[in-house]
Amino acid sequence: MMLAGTIVASNYLAMAEVLARSYLRSHPGQRFVILVIDDGEAEVEDDRIEVWRLADLDIASRELAAMLTMYEVREFSTAVKPPFLEALLGRDEVACYIDPDIYVYAPIDEVVRPARDHDIVLTPHVLRPVPRDGLDVSEQSLQLAGMFNLGFLGVGRGAVPFLRWWAERLRTDAVIDFSRGLFTDQRWVDWVPVLFDHVVCRDPGMNIAWWNAHERDVQLVDRGGDEVPTIDGGPVRFVHFSGYDPSRPEVFSHWQPRPRQSWRPDDPLRILAERYGEELVASGHFERRRAAYQYDVADDGTPLTPGLRRLWRQSLLDELAGGRSLADTRTPPAFGPESERLGAWLDGVAGGTVDHPHARRERVVWERRLDLQRAFPDVDGFHAHAFRDWLDREPDARSELGDFRPAWYVPSPAPTAGDRSLARRMGDRARHGLRRGLDLGTRQRRSRRPLDPATRPIAFLHVPKCAGTSLATAVRQALPGHRWAPWIFDPDQFGPLADRELSDELRERTLPDPAAFAEYDAAIGHFSLPSLLARFDPADVVTILREPRCRLLSHHQYWRNLDDDATAEHDTWSDGNATADELEFGDWLADPRVAYQTDNLFARMIVPDHAGIRPDSFIQPASVPSVMASALAEIDRLGWVDVIERGDSVWRDLGERLGVPVVPERHNVTVDRHGRPNPVEQLLGPEAVEHLRARTVIDRAIWRSVAERRGVVDPDGAADVVWSQRLLAALQR
Repeated sequence: MMLAGTIVASNYLAMAEVLARSYLRSHPGQRFVILVIDDGEAEVEDDRIEVWRLADLDIASRELAAMLTMYEVREFSTAVKPPFLEALLGRDEVACYIDPDIYVYAPIDEVVRPARDHDIVLTPHVLRPVPRDGLDVSEQSLQLAGMFNLGFLGVGRGAVPFLRWWAERLRTDAVIDFSRGLFTDQRWVDWVPVLFDHVVCRDPGMNIAWWNAHERDVQLVDRGGDEVPTIDGGPVRFVHFSGYDPSRPEVFSHWQPRPRQSWRPDDPLRILAERYGEELVASGHFERRRAAYQYDVADDGTPLTPGLRRLWRQSLLDELAGGRSLADTRTPPAFGPESERLGAWLDGVAGGTVDHPHARRERVVWERRLDLQRAFPDVDGFHAHAFRDWLDREPDARSELGDFRPAWYVPSPAPTAGDRSLARRMGDRARHGLRRGLDLGTRQRRSRRPLDPATRPIAFLHVPKCAGTSLATAVRQALPGHRWAPWIFDPDQFGPLADRELSDELRERTLPDPAAFAEYDAAIGHFSLPSLLARFDPADVVTILREPRCRLLSHHQYWRNLDDDATAEHDTWSDGNATADELEFGDWLADPRVAYQTDNLFARMIVPDHAGIRPDSFIQPASVPSVMASALAEIDRLGWVDVIERGDSVWRDLGERLGVPVVPERHNVTVDRHGRPNPVEQLLGPEAVEHLRARTVIDRAIWRSVAERRGVVDPDGAADVVWSQRLLAALQR
């Protein structure tokens, strides 16, 4: 016999039930186990489905408390797989772990049966060499994730030594840390072919997912009136819908920004995905998952941020490296009887110097904020004094830490009235004060949000010269019941001019602090994404992009054609305006004074805090891959992104996304007043072309990714067509 199960937090119980029902339909007479890792309500109606709790596993209480403290929910769920599988083997001779985002279409008994004699059955991510075409999945990403996908694992009773070996490593090393060769539970299993008896399952119907869909030709075959998925003449046994979101059916997985496989509406795999999504919706999965994960907050109420978890784990590892056993370590876990000591531990010294130390709570803030790391890179040496000054003097530090002061530290004297703000000197722009409890706050907001699209919060990220004014007007008219924030500019977008005094009119239109969004449920303006995410969930954010070369040429035209009134209104950017007025297009692109406007502006608005982005200089070539990867990952989280080159379809699809009609509005705020054409060499000369390529290399990748997802055929060809048209118009002016 065989016993299968999955692991979830209680807020994902509905997803686990969908999996369990699909499994039991293909395996009549069997049972299915759902391990729920927190104390949330977990009742199921099907008596063939058993619900287990952590107490049903053989894990010592001190070990369990440590794992719950150092691991976020995804890491913890993978870390307890070995004891879960060993507990399943106590009931049957073969046990299977199956990820909750899997749907079973056919029996798996015969492919798992070898586990009785060979202990372990693994499924590789791919069965064929991966094309080296720059698309996803890539060889590099598989090397980072591991050769085998642990969303499925079959074991027999002979695998107990492996499970205990695996459990020992996952006790502290189930983190996501690619730089150290760690990716939850997966990279450890790369050792299996060397150390343990095993079978690699090469059945193409097993573990079909975004990482191998390009090599799996799934078909739907009519069998007695039912459409049954098949592959290579055999059954599709299960599909792993990792990263699939039914609210975005045009994307197979949010983990796959550059898909290789087709995803047309009539593709069999997409049809299966949409049916799976319908079952998830009917199960109440989306309502249930709004609940917060219990172990994101310590017993004493401390939010367990990623930085705090990393700091806590490192302290534990240091003790273990010093020869202590886990039972003897002094780093107090966030849960259980020892949790009352967590506060005192957080107040302890974490670094700095003898004269200017800082506490662990304070260190967590530095670890999390790139702006602080850039301002105080040698925080345990040369910059310790400056960081201590920031902690003692800055209002931003108080918004991060509240009234906390280390009991052992005497604060520095208060600054004089003439002191210039350290936050200004760092270019901090007062955004980061909201982030200490952002994850928890976001979950709390989700739990109380209505589902009615007419009242759901919305934020529009307005990229300059991307038809944003037209879209903003239409969206405002379509959602008159929303409370619209009155600002349209973000200091984040002022670049090196952020410290300048604003004119009265411009100050009224400029976001004073992301905290001000709290009073509103809608915003449209030139805001950076981090500022919007201080109030809005990623799913609430929409934006529209334009082919970036065309956008840049229009932006240059806009600046050089401002009339006197508009010039006065935009006085904060007077340098940028004057630069565009003085310089022709190609020279303007080469001027670092306006890099904050010209150099890959999509990316700068999406990930302004990336270490490779500076407001007063161009992004260096060595930083381009990292910035590009971060920007693509961030934009893939947003609720709706499109490209204006799709024409009227943009308006129609946005209306469908918002659930309200969006009536097209056309507003062109770029007017050619001067009638000054750019010389040909400024548009077509080799230096101008090279500058244009450098200023758009990241933005073109973003635009291409979005265009592909929105169904644009041959995005590169389409981009060249619209650029040629825009270029011709500029030459004929």
